[in-house]
This record gives sequence, C-alpha cells and structure tokens, in this order.
Amino acid sequence: SAKEALNAANWQMDFTMQRVMMRVLENGYMLLHAQEVLEGAIVSLKEAKRLYEATEDLVKAGFKSQTDLYTSESALLQMEMEYF
Repeated sequence: SAKEALNAANWQMDFTMQRVMMRVLENGYMLLHAQEVLEGAIVSLKEAKRLYEATEDLVKAGFKSQTDLYTSESALLQMEMEYF
C-alpha cells in the first residue's frame, strides 16, 4: 500500500505541474495577444492622425467642408480617449 500511495502522490504532483505549466502558457499567449492588440491600436491612432491632417489640408484648399474636418477630429479624439 505504501508503494501505491507513493505512486498516487507522484501522479498528483505531475498533475499539479501540468496545471501550472498550462497556466504559464495561457498567460504567455494572453500577453502576446495583448501586445498585438496594442500595436494595432497604435497603428490605427497614427492613421487617424494622418487622416485628420489630410482633411485639414483639404479644407484649407477648399476641397472638403468644415464638417468633414469636425468628423475626422471627432474620430481621432474618440480613439485617443479609448487608448489613453
């Protein structure tokens, strides 16, 4: 019975180690996912800034209306509020 108890304890330890390793892997993949989401958000924010600047230039040149500028600025500010 001592041998079986030792075998059961060994199995329990293996199971516990497997659970710990799974949690480490899950957290690692969650971190990678979060980094990718952040990088995507940064790219989107940069593109929104470029769009706003381009719209601003087009308004100054008379090719777009002031309403388009307000819409672009609103989208940019909304993104900045969400990311910061």
